[in-house]
Amino acid sequence: MKKTVLTLAITILSVLSGIAKTPLNYSGKLTSGTCETTYGTDVQNACTSYKWIDGKTYTANNNTATFKLKNKLGCDSIVTLNLTILPVGKFTLFSAKGTDAQVVCLNSAITQMTYQASVEIKKLKVTGLPKGLNYAFLYDKLTVSGNPTESGVFNYTVTAEGSCATITGKITVSQNTQNTITLTSGLNSDNQSICINSLSTPITYATVGATGASFVGLPSGVTGYWGAPLSNPNVKNQVNISGTPSVVGTYNYTVTLTGGCGVTTATGTIVVKPKNTIKLTSVAATAAQTVCKDKSITTIIFGTTTATGASASNLPDGVTGSWSANNFTISGAPTKAGTFTYTVTTVGGCSAVSATGTINSLINTIALSSAAGTDAQKVCKGTAIIPVTYATTNATGATLGGTLPTGVTGTWAANKFTISGTPTQSGTFDYTITLKGGCEPIMKSGTLVVNPDNTISLITPLSNVQTICNRSEAIVPILYNTTGATGATISGLPLGVKGEWANDVVTLSGIPYVAGTYKYTVTLTGGCKALTATGTITVGAENQITLTSAAGTIDQKVKLTAKMTNITYTTSGATSVDVTGLPTGVTGTWTNNTLTISGTPKSLGSSTYIVNLRSVCPKLNATTGKITVSSNGLRTALSPVSASNIEVTSYPNPFSTAFKMNVVSQSEEPIAVQITDMVGRIVENHVINSYELSEKEIGEAYPVGVYNVVLTQGSETTTFRIVKQ
Repeated sequence: MKKTVLTLAITILSVLSGIAKTPLNYSGKLTSGTCETTYGTDVQNACTSYKWIDGKTYTANNNTATFKLKNKLGCDSIVTLNLTILPVGKFTLFSAKGTDAQVVCLNSAITQMTYQASVEIKKLKVTGLPKGLNYAFLYDKLTVSGNPTESGVFNYTVTAEGSCATITGKITVSQNTQNTITLTSGLNSDNQSICINSLSTPITYATVGATGASFVGLPSGVTGYWGAPLSNPNVKNQVNISGTPSVVGTYNYTVTLTGGCGVTTATGTIVVKPKNTIKLTSVAATAAQTVCKDKSITTIIFGTTTATGASASNLPDGVTGSWSANNFTISGAPTKAGTFTYTVTTVGGCSAVSATGTINSLINTIALSSAAGTDAQKVCKGTAIIPVTYATTNATGATLGGTLPTGVTGTWAANKFTISGTPTQSGTFDYTITLKGGCEPIMKSGTLVVNPDNTISLITPLSNVQTICNRSEAIVPILYNTTGATGATISGLPLGVKGEWANDVVTLSGIPYVAGTYKYTVTLTGGCKALTATGTITVGAENQITLTSAAGTIDQKVKLTAKMTNITYTTSGATSVDVTGLPTGVTGTWTNNTLTISGTPKSLGSSTYIVNLRSVCPKLNATTGKITVSSNGLRTALSPVSASNIEVTSYPNPFSTAFKMNVVSQSEEPIAVQITDMVGRIVENHVINSYELSEKEIGEAYPVGVYNVVLTQGSETTTFRIVKQ
C-alpha cells in the first residue's frame, strides 16, 4: 500500500510580557499512518532579561534551551531558543543645557543639539523632528540642526539599533519669523579703530522683524538709533551708529533688537586712540653730530607714545634705525661720506608726527684731476710723461709709495698731488699715493709703463734668402721675433705669400704664384722707434714644353732599320731633360731648350716614351708619345724575336699571397701584362719595363682561383696559368 507524505509549516506565536509577538516557524513531515517530530528555532532580542515559553527568565544570551509542544496533528514539536541580550547603551546631552527643549521661530536655525553616544551604540535613528531639521551620527556624536519649516510642538525620540538606549526631547516652533540683523556698512566697520576727536566711520545694520533696538557700550560722542538714516529717509528698519568720540578707550558695544520674534543681537568694537608724540630722549647734541666715515655715531634715541612703530629716511649707509618699546634708536657707522639730514616719523597710532636731525660723515678724498688715463700711461724712454695730478680733500699731506722711473717725481701742495718728469729707464712702475691727516688714510694707485726701443730678429736662420718654385711648393716659413712693437706691415712679397704679426712674432708663409725675385721689407708699428728687416725670395718659373715638329710625329709608325721622322720640342724653365721608353736605336738630345728625338729603331714593337723636364722646380708638363716599329720583311740579326725569345718563370705557383715573374728577353721593349680569371674578367692590365716586372709582386688582392697570364713584348706573346690557393 503506497504511503502519502505531507510537509507542514507550523507557525507558533509567542506572547510574552513586554515582548512583541514573534512568529516561530517550524517544519516537518506527516506520513500517512505515522507521526514524526518537527523542530524549530525561536529567535529573540531582549533588553536586560527575557521570560520564555518554558516560564524561565533568561538574563544572558542562550541558544541551547528547548521546549516541547504538540502541533495540530498531535505530533511533537521541539523549539530551540536563540536569545540575544542587547547592551543597554546610553545617550548623554553634549550641547548646552536646554538645547533639547528649545523654542525657535519658523524658518530660523535652531541651536545645534549634540548627544554623546556610549561605545555600544553603532547605529541609531531619530524620529519626530519637524520638517527642515536633519541629523548626523559620526563616531560617537549625534548632531541635530537646521531651520524648521513647520510650526508646532515636536517630541522627538532617539533610538539606538542593536542597543536598548533611547532618549527624547522637544522642539517648539513659533509661527513668527526670527528677527535678523545684518551689517550693511563696509567690511570690518563694526570693528574700527579711530583717533580721539575724529569722526567715526558710520556703522549700519539692516533688520527684519524688529520694531526697535537698544544700544550699550558706545563711547562718549557716539550714538545709535533704529529707523531711517538722516541721509536717506526711504531706508526703513535700519540700525545707525555714528559720532565723534571724545574719550580714549576700547568700547565693546551691543545692539539688541526689540519686538518681533526671538532675541537677536549684534556686537562690535570701537577703539578710541590718543594722538602720537615723539621727543629726543638721548643727549641733546646727538641729534646733529659729525663723525669720520666708518666711525660709529653716538646713539640717537627718540621716545614715542601711542605709535605702533616709526621709520627713518635719509640715513647714511651703515646707519640704521629701529623702533621697539616706544623708542626709536639710531646707531651704526656711516659707510658713505656726506651730510645727511634725516627724518624720524611715527607709524600707526593717531596723527603721524616727525623729528629731524643731521649726521655729517667726513672722509679724506683723492681723485684724478688730470685727463682720464694719465694714471695708466705708456711712454717711450726719454719722452716726458703727461703730468698726472690728483685733487684731495680733508688731508693735510700725502706720501708716495711704490716706484717711479728715474727722472720722474711726485709732490703734494695745496690739496693737489702732481707726478711729472722724463723717464730715463724702461719698465713698469706701480705707484701708490697715501693721504695723511683728516680722517682715515686713503690711497690711490697708478702705473707708468716706460717702453724700450723696438727690436726685431730672425728666428729661422738663413730663411730670409731662399729660392722656391712657383705654384708647386710653399716657401720655408720666415719668422721674426719682435719686442716693443704692437704690429707690423710687410711689403714686397710675391703673390701667394702672406705676412702677419701676432704675439710678437712676424710670420711669412705661403706658395708663390708668379716667378721672379722679390725683396721684401718688414716694418714694425707701435712701440718705440720704427725698425725694419729685409729679405729676398727668388721664385723659379714653371717648366714648359711645346711640340714643334708636325702633330703626327708623336704617334708615328716606322719600319725596322728605317730612319724615323725627327720629333722636336721647345722647353722653358727646365735645366735638364730626360726621355725614357724609346725603342733601341732611338735617342733624345736636349740643347738650347730644344729636345730632338731621332734615330733608326732596331727593335720591333710599340714604345710609349715619356719626356721629363728637370729644374729647381719639380718636373712639370711632362709629355708622352708613341713609336711603333714593324718588320721590314727581312731576316737579319735584328729580326723580331720569336716567342721562344721570351723566357718567363713564375714563382711560387700555386701561391697563397702573391707571385713574381722572372722575364728573360733579348728586347728592351716594355712588356704588356694582362691577367684574366677563368670567366674572362680582367684583373690586371698594364705596361711595365722587363727589369721592373721581375721585382713586382702580383696577385695579393686576387680571390682564390685559376688565372690566365698573357705577356706581350712588341709582336711577341707568351701565355701561362697561375693558381692562387
